[in-house]
Amino acid sequence: MVEVVYHRPPDRTVRFHQELLARDGDTRITLLQVPMGGDPMRVGPEELEGGSSLLWFTFPGRWYEVAALYGPGGELRGHYTNLVRPPELENGRWHITDLFLDVWSPVGGDTRVLDRREFEEARREGWIGADEAERAEAACREILERSRAGEWPPPPVGRWPLEAVPVLRLRHDEPGTYYANLVSTRIIAYGIYCLGLVAVTSVGFAAFTDVFSGGEAARTAWVVTMGAEAAVVFPFAMAGKLPAARRVRTREVLTENTLFLAAAVSAAAILAVHDSSLWRSLLSSVYATLALFLGIFAACRAWFDRALPRLALAGLVVCLVALVFLL
Repeated sequence: MVEVVYHRPPDRTVRFHQELLARDGDTRITLLQVPMGGDPMRVGPEELEGGSSLLWFTFPGRWYEVAALYGPGGELRGHYTNLVRPPELENGRWHITDLFLDVWSPVGGDTRVLDRREFEEARREGWIGADEAERAEAACREILERSRAGEWPPPPVGRWPLEAVPVLRLRHDEPGTYYANLVSTRIIAYGIYCLGLVAVTSVGFAAFTDVFSGGEAARTAWVVTMGAEAAVVFPFAMAGKLPAARRVRTREVLTENTLFLAAAVSAAAILAVHDSSLWRSLLSSVYATLALFLGIFAACRAWFDRALPRLALAGLVVCLVALVFLL
């Protein structure tokens, strides 16, 4: 949690406690939920009922912060941009000073500036300095221009909607597990896309060439084409540019405990079927796959959690011993 000390000159100070979800590059993401059964919370022109949520995106060094407003059913109502002094971010406590101007971008509506009269009063009364008033005006003009160009809110706001909160929590609380699952998800997605490409390419070659009836030139072209496709798809998959590889599915999250158990249980199969060449080949593939994912878990847990991944390492040893035994 982080305490947000919100100051509105000349003398209004309010404190909020918000869940810190992420430090995403130069963006801080926090969650504020409106309690059920309490009074509605007014944010700009919106009244948020109990069960509503605000995802706040704070940008150190910037003169604005952005809130994505969601109703009780999770429906996005709009984006509220608050013009502020560059936030002072202490450990566990943030100081936000309001500069009165706000920009409201409702879903399906036109972007408009709010609180212009209050801003002019604050400038006239000296509650905010002339320099910061000019900066607030400049930031407001920039936001309106970017909104007209379809470039507002900033990319992190669109990248992390309310439904991504479980993913953000996993990344914040268990970064090693998160990144291990992210890499594993992208490898699995890459394999699935490659299988699809192999199927489509094979059908095309079968329809227009003699690749499967002895044509050596066609067979060479078929193999080269599939290799080229796999090489082209790989960087897109690992960078998360393919739909199935963009985000971890928290309902299907893997843990090193699960992988270790799979390796340990599978070890018993070696004793039963190691004399069969067919099953030996299948088990070798299984153990090679488990070893890959356990290696990813071991590396991610060690790097991001700064912890010794005992189960991941133990499972990796089991897999490597099994592969040596099988091969």
